[in-house]
Amino acid sequence: MNKVNQKTREKLQDLQDKYGECKIDKDEFISGITGLGFTSPMDIQMLWDEACQTRYEYKLNKGK
Repeated sequence: MNKVNQKTREKLQDLQDKYGECKIDKDEFISGITGLGFTSPMDIQMLWDEACQTRYEYKLNKGK
């Protein structure tokens, strides 16, 4: 894997983690992923679903 793809993956993971931990809101998340080049509605929806799952798991674990 080249370094550009790795950096994009790391930035994407960081955005998903921040959203999952309630540090950013939906608009900031969408803005961040579109800034990384994910602009198709299908990509945005897929990444949004993953971020929502991360947030759900974070809240579930925090409640334990």
